[in-house]
Parts: sequence; C-alpha cells; structure tokens
Amino acid sequence: MADHKDIIEKPKLRINHDFLEQMVDIYTNEMYYKFEAEVCDSFNYKLQFVRETDNHRVYQIQRKKFTTSKVCEIVYDKDLDLISYSCKKFESAKIPCTHIISYLMKFDAEILPDKYILKRWTKSVKSETVDDEKG
Repeated sequence: MADHKDIIEKPKLRINHDFLEQMVDIYTNEMYYKFEAEVCDSFNYKLQFVRETDNHRVYQIQRKKFTTSKVCEIVYDKDLDLISYSCKKFESAKIPCTHIISYLMKFDAEILPDKYILKRWTKSVKSETVDDEKG
C-alpha cells in the first residue's frame, strides 16, 4: 500500500526550500517527511568556524535560542568531500541529520549532494533490476 501511495501521492511542501523541492520527487513519502523534519529543525542552529587544517575544516554548532545548549563540532573532510557529525545519524539511519543540513545551508548548497541520498530510501529503487550471482 505504501508503494502505491509513493507512486500516486506526492507530499505537500510545508516550506519552500531547494532541498525539499529536490527530495519530494526522490524520497519515498515516509522518508521525505523524516527528511523534511530535519530540514525544518536545521533553521534552529547556528554554525561558527573553529579551525582548519590541511584536510579538515571544523565548525561548532549550537541551537540558536538556548545559550546553555550543548555545543558540538561538525568536521568537513576536504579529501573525502564529506561532512561528519558526532550524532552519526547519517551513518546509522542513512538520512542527513539536522547538523549536516545546517552546514550545507551555510554554504548555500542548492541541492543535496548524491552521497547523502541513500538509494534504499528512494522511490526508484523498486523499479531497478536486481542481479544475483547467476546473472
């Protein structure tokens, strides 16, 4: 039933944002709503540059309205062109977390890079051919 809904129903955008406009057509409806929540929450964070090395750039991230909120670090690996955060949500749930989205927004990314879109959450994954060891 969920597969059928993914084909015939398209989630309504709560806000107009480039990431949401991109992902509404790519993610399944269930994953889109989870991603939308992450994007909306990302507006509540501020990023501040901390330091840079030859292959890493480090930023602190903190909730805007809570001065006593926990300050954490985001690390951008220049060699791998990859953003990582200690919550490891992308590594575990395979969906970009609020912190990664905040980083991308700070640098005016217009689309979510492909490396942050796991194929298993996309609508098109069921329409592909799967080959086994026999071809």
